[in-house]
Amino acid sequence: MEPLILCIETATYQGSLALAQGQEVLGAIDLPSNDKHIKNIAHLSDELMRSLDAKPGQLAAIALSAGPGSYTGLRIGASFAKGLAFGLGIPLIALDTLRVLAQGIWAAHGQGVWAVPLIDARRMEVYVAVYDPAGAAIWQAQALVLEKDGFDQFRGLPLVMAGTGCTKTAHFYRDIADNHWVYDTSLALQAAHMARLAALAYRQKAFVNLHAFEPSYLKEFMLGTPKDKKLGAI
Repeated sequence: MEPLILCIETATYQGSLALAQGQEVLGAIDLPSNDKHIKNIAHLSDELMRSLDAKPGQLAAIALSAGPGSYTGLRIGASFAKGLAFGLGIPLIALDTLRVLAQGIWAAHGQGVWAVPLIDARRMEVYVAVYDPAGAAIWQAQALVLEKDGFDQFRGLPLVMAGTGCTKTAHFYRDIADNHWVYDTSLALQAAHMARLAALAYRQKAFVNLHAFEPSYLKEFMLGTPKDKKLGAI
């Protein structure tokens, strides 16, 4: 039987949860969009499990969208995921949030496009990665300051940009005409997008150390001032 995995996404202000059996999403639930209300995650995960007649003891693993993204959201999600995995004695799977969003782009637009997941990093920055149609990371996850020539190397390619940083990016490049680029401002990051990657990681036993794991912030926040931090992709 395929493993039952609880997928947790709190990297953006609209977090979500999904329960997956292998790559099949059995059900999903949105978290309140107010950042503070994400602290109700334990109650909402119980609600999701009960609605699907599933019990915590049936879970094979916990999958976490592990950043980059909202500093507060990532901390809350990681604390909950680590505590739940430890309490149940099951492994934790950490997935790169931008790669998760890329899965959503391909699900909506087809595998033939170049996926450009974007998460708002405030000011004129976005967290971004670029994946070719085969899934290879042409740009690894990074914090990018928007500049007029920032995506010049991708002119003429069928890029699909999406995520919380998409509207800002589209506005910034509004004077640059490239009919091959699509800005999908309606596509939101969802825990359901994690199912395929989580199932693959489970089969490969790609688990993280519960005690040592920290989310990938890409930036440190010290005294309210962001400081660049270079971290490898999860």
